[in-house]
Amino acid sequence: MAAFFLASWVGDVALLLAPEGPADVALLGVPKHGSWFLVGVGAFAVAHGALIGALRRVGEGASTGRAWWFGVPVAWMVAVGAAVLPEVASDPERRAALGPLVAYAALLVAMVGFALRRKGRVSEESFEVTLLGAAFFLVSDSTIGVVHLVHRGQVSGGGLAIMATYLAAEVLLGWGVLLQYGAQEVRTQSSAS
Repeated sequence: MAAFFLASWVGDVALLLAPEGPADVALLGVPKHGSWFLVGVGAFAVAHGALIGALRRVGEGASTGRAWWFGVPVAWMVAVGAAVLPEVASDPERRAALGPLVAYAALLVAMVGFALRRKGRVSEESFEVTLLGAAFFLVSDSTIGVVHLVHRGQVSGGGLAIMATYLAAEVLLGWGVLLQYGAQEVRTQSSAS
């Protein structure tokens, strides 16, 4: 989980250095540049890869999750993509971000899928907390796409919604994975005695 949090922090800093408009040229004296957006997306891709690695390490037993649940995050991302991708494709300066955005969206869906796959393999509390965190991350990043790529600067309070859901996601994901490993350690200690 340390890699997840570190890469998320790098992504946050990089996105702060991505300009939100033509007049947004510096942050605390550091020049902003459009390429920082791709650095931020890349850092969050690394973060989600690390998170998926943590979510894949689950206990024995078959998942009692339903495969159709995976359709929910897929449908969500298809709907968000239908709003965001045409806007990005129509802007020559941002068109290069299409591939990374689609790949990142697929990674987000995979992350939610691995959170769903844990049902029946970890404690119910760990499953629910982690799944809620994954859902908040999906909502947060979708809100970024809609607010910053579709409605550029036209949505008041968008930043607050993004940060609230993002922070909730980070806390819940960390807590859920800690609950998973805490329960595994208790089982290991019980087996040893």
